[in-house]
Amino acid sequence: MTLESLANALRLLNRQLLANGSSRPRKDWRRVVGMFRDSEFMREVDEECQRMRGAERDAARHGEPISLAAADTIQAMRTLGPCVRQAEED
Repeated sequence: MTLESLANALRLLNRQLLANGSSRPRKDWRRVVGMFRDSEFMREVDEECQRMRGAERDAARHGEPISLAAADTIQAMRTLGPCVRQAEED
């Protein structure tokens, strides 16, 4: 393939993209607002996250190291999350 043929192919592809527009939907954060509104699991996640943030803030204010409990909780949520979501769907 020559440099000229590559340039022609690129021009053609560029014209096609401009003519068709983007075929992918635009990502917009607003489409997910309220997605988990009725999810008991997400309420529990939110409460636990708020508790962990509060504990981390308190520890930081007192110059104490942050415990590994937050990491353990996050790992547990990742492990249980798919099971809970599946149960909610059933």
